[in-house]
Amino acid sequence: MSLFKRGNVWWYSFFFAGQLVRESTRSTSKTIAKSAEQERRRELEAGYNNVKEVRQNRIRTLAEIILEYLVGYKLRYRSASFAEYALGHVSRLLGSKLVVDINEAAVLGYQENRLREKAAPKSINEEVRFLLKMLGDPGNVIRAHLKKKKQLKLTVHKRIGKAFDAEESHSLEASARKPHSPHMYPAYMLARNGGLRDTEIKTLTWGQINLAAKTVQVGRAKSEAGEGRIVPLNCEVHEALLIHRARYQKKFGESREEWYVFPWGKPRPSDPTRYITSFKKAWNTMRTKAKVKGRSHDNRHTLITELAESRAGDETIMEIAGHVDRQMLRHYNSTCWSKQFTGHVADHGRFSGRASLLLAFAGQGAMLFATGSVTCRYLIEDERIIKTGAGCQHRLQFIKITRGFVDGSLKRRRFRT
Repeated sequence: MSLFKRGNVWWYSFFFAGQLVRESTRSTSKTIAKSAEQERRRELEAGYNNVKEVRQNRIRTLAEIILEYLVGYKLRYRSASFAEYALGHVSRLLGSKLVVDINEAAVLGYQENRLREKAAPKSINEEVRFLLKMLGDPGNVIRAHLKKKKQLKLTVHKRIGKAFDAEESHSLEASARKPHSPHMYPAYMLARNGGLRDTEIKTLTWGQINLAAKTVQVGRAKSEAGEGRIVPLNCEVHEALLIHRARYQKKFGESREEWYVFPWGKPRPSDPTRYITSFKKAWNTMRTKAKVKGRSHDNRHTLITELAESRAGDETIMEIAGHVDRQMLRHYNSTCWSKQFTGHVADHGRFSGRASLLLAFAGQGAMLFATGSVTCRYLIEDERIIKTGAGCQHRLQFIKITRGFVDGSLKRRRFRT
């Protein structure tokens, strides 16, 4: 046991399992300092013997554990950029703590500190996930306790992507053609007309593009269903890639199959063996000049929405988009349904002096409506609205539409005009 003073405050210093522990008691009383040291020793001993894990790890600093974890992570996964980013914040705020000191209070305190830094709740949740996973068994215990208290995850407001309208798409295309970035026009066309994700575009090589067949084979993708899929290229994307290849060959002399279509380099592309790190700055510049609000990923939403509107089958859309299941397809189709929903008044036949009762839903080229003299009955079948016959005069049977979706109850309701 060793107590010493720094100014008027007492500190304690001792070795525990070969690790030096030197901390302030934040007290000017030596009696309290002795009790604090004893309590700290008991706390370390309890943590050291409580969980089935290599004891040496329990009294190491979190920063050391993070460095080791990242070494293994880089060997197992293709990209460690996000893990390095997330654990960088964890190390900054909690790295000096011993592993045995990481408890529920420490995790909740970390969440609060990150919120004060204006970090996004989704990012904080991912950082906490990495932290608890890295801790092993103690992390599982903390996760279970926080989950039971409903404090494990911060609330994340889901944002359904928008679909650009024709005017916005035209403005973006015109802006992309301008020479502020040699990459932006072909990258934009691949996202807008090919539905490729950001990483799929960045990691694209010339060997994956068949300009003769007008197809591109996706390599690295977000999901297994997306990897290796063949995406057809329309004339606009094909033309953009031909122009890009001509510039590419002029710059580097050739376009080898293993070279990246969008090479790395600052301020200009210079190394075709490395792919560009981000389109974010170029996209923001292009979007600002086009006076359009939205993310680059919304180009993918736009394409899938257009496919859904054109009556393309689910399997066709999933094949092009690289979706794993229909749940993700419904996520994108929600953009389509909400875009098609309108509150415009439509009339049919002659009026009989009564006010019209109308529910307009321009989904799949159909519309629900009723007037004082003519009322029609409709049903929903496979997300298509079909007319099934006429109902009684001044009455309307229809399926209630809410929030751009068909009400799950599918109950018909009667309304008097």
